[in-house]
Amino acid sequence: MLFGLSFLFAEESTIGFFQKVDDQSSVNLIIDSEYDIYGVQFQIRYNPNEIMLDEMSPLIDGFTFEFVEEKKGTINGFIFSLKGIELLSGENTANIVNAKFSGIDSFTGVSLVSFTETIIAGQHGEGLETEITTPSFEINIPVTYQTDLFSDFRTELYQNYPNPFDYSTQIDYTISTSGMVKITILDDDGNEVTTLVDDFIDKGSYSVVWDGIDQYGRTMPNGMYFLKMKTDDFEKMRIMTLYRQ
Repeated sequence: MLFGLSFLFAEESTIGFFQKVDDQSSVNLIIDSEYDIYGVQFQIRYNPNEIMLDEMSPLIDGFTFEFVEEKKGTINGFIFSLKGIELLSGENTANIVNAKFSGIDSFTGVSLVSFTETIIAGQHGEGLETEITTPSFEINIPVTYQTDLFSDFRTELYQNYPNPFDYSTQIDYTISTSGMVKITILDDDGNEVTTLVDDFIDKGSYSVVWDGIDQYGRTMPNGMYFLKMKTDDFEKMRIMTLYRQ
């Protein structure tokens, strides 16, 4: 299952950014075009204080692919053929590039990434006029658990992942002091949908999964939901999006 998170329009060509449900730390650049495409140039911008680019690789063989770091947090990429062969023939869709990210130091959660200054080249090297609509998307870095029994935990509710999700999503949380913990799902009107955790929880790191089902066993509709965690001295809420095609 793929989620399109942002799109660019270049005349009759469309660039989409897609993520797999089970891997939201990477993203594919996908092109759909009515006409032949001979080259793509793009720029990736991200927050270097939160995430780093681990790897960027082409998803099509036989083409020249280069990327350079213009400055910290800004990467310029190019893919083309030295022999003048089209990257994508008309009336087709192709995965072009995959970019993988990881968290800086102990960063976990959501970080925004954007593709900007994108140029699609036609047969004679002409750049097609490009309109950027919503070029930013989320990279979600999951919690990395510590096994040291003497590690210091802080009480925290982390962003669910994947997000958006279709049939299930994982929710990570950490508890610094043993005590009662309640985690609930609310609809966009603030009504309780279901309770995921309502128990005495020892200090440590945990995760729980919500399958998009309410407390009565009913499948919930697409939309925005609130994830809420409450302890004796902590309360936090995050936003989730359920989207089933």
